[in-house]
Amino acid sequence: TFKAIYAVIVGIYLGDCVTTAIVCSIGAENDQKRVGVVNILFNLSKTVVVLVGVTIAHRLGLMDRLWDSTVNSGVIANTNTVFNLTCAVLLMPMVGVYEKYSRMIVKDTPAPETPRTRRQEKLDALNPVFFNTPALALNACYRLLLTIFAASRANVERACRLLETFDEDLYQEVLSEEDEIDRMTDRVSRYAMELLPHLQLDLHVTILDQYYKVITEFERLGDHAVNIANNAEGLSRHNTAYSPLDYRELSVLEDALGGILDLTELTFRKRSVDAARAIEPRVQAAEEVITLLRRRRMARIRAGQGDTYADSSFTSLLIELKRITSVCSNVGISTMVRVYPELADHEHGYYERLRSGEDEAYNAAFQAARQEYFGALEQIGAEERPEGV
Repeated sequence: TFKAIYAVIVGIYLGDCVTTAIVCSIGAENDQKRVGVVNILFNLSKTVVVLVGVTIAHRLGLMDRLWDSTVNSGVIANTNTVFNLTCAVLLMPMVGVYEKYSRMIVKDTPAPETPRTRRQEKLDALNPVFFNTPALALNACYRLLLTIFAASRANVERACRLLETFDEDLYQEVLSEEDEIDRMTDRVSRYAMELLPHLQLDLHVTILDQYYKVITEFERLGDHAVNIANNAEGLSRHNTAYSPLDYRELSVLEDALGGILDLTELTFRKRSVDAARAIEPRVQAAEEVITLLRRRRMARIRAGQGDTYADSSFTSLLIELKRITSVCSNVGISTMVRVYPELADHEHGYYERLRSGEDEAYNAAFQAARQEYFGALEQIGAEERPEGV
């Protein structure tokens, strides 16, 4: 009967309060807990509105025909819809009140922040309770991915510092940080896989698809940092080093990579198409720098200025630096695909067309980057280079 269905619907509203209270008590950030509190307050208010409204209508005799009548699934669905829509309209003015009470119930608790506690907060935010609110779950993934990128990039910078002056403590810090990066990467990968079945909107699926791609790229960035650090450790262990000219020329490449990584961070953080488009011409110019440095290194070897281990190490280092540019390129194209879905499965062809010289804006950006990088190399001093290079 309608009377029984009415009681069941009210029970569902109250039961949802209990369920939400339980799941929101599981590790989550304060703002996310407040969302749960608002949901609880709304359901309590909705229960009161329905109880009062139906009781008054029944006492006035407005529901006599319906009260004890047998209902079908359509009546049940329509009743629930009417209750929800009516409550949403009546309780809309209470939004500010709910927010106020949520802040009173869930207070900000100031505590000393450290990089580890900030990371743990972002890890705790990967909570299954938000699967029913995909926007919150995706935002939790996004925030942790930014943290992973920042950690991986910082590790690359540490590793590069080791090349010129090796420090055992800094080397161990790189290795320890890589363990943290792997831990965060594994966690967000599992969470993303668990989240996927709960996504209903194509937009959310597109966003998660991009996140899948950058998870791999950000982890690779951290792996390259470890490889560079191991390269530096090998130089120290063999009591050898690159030549002063090598280090000066490498500094040009490292500066170029710094600019490319800046664009990569901006691309993902802001979903900036302009930043994404600016990555590839700089990557192409950096690849030409890498090719030139390899040629110059070979010329020094022919001139008898090389060291067997240092020569092999230098070649390996250039390979790692080139792979870092590939990571940045892949992050850029993943953003382009998210904004322009028609590029999906054709992204490599898109970059090939750009590099073929068909795009004037791309050509101008490439030439500007090339002039910047090669101009810096020229300033190092032609007199220090082996003859014929």
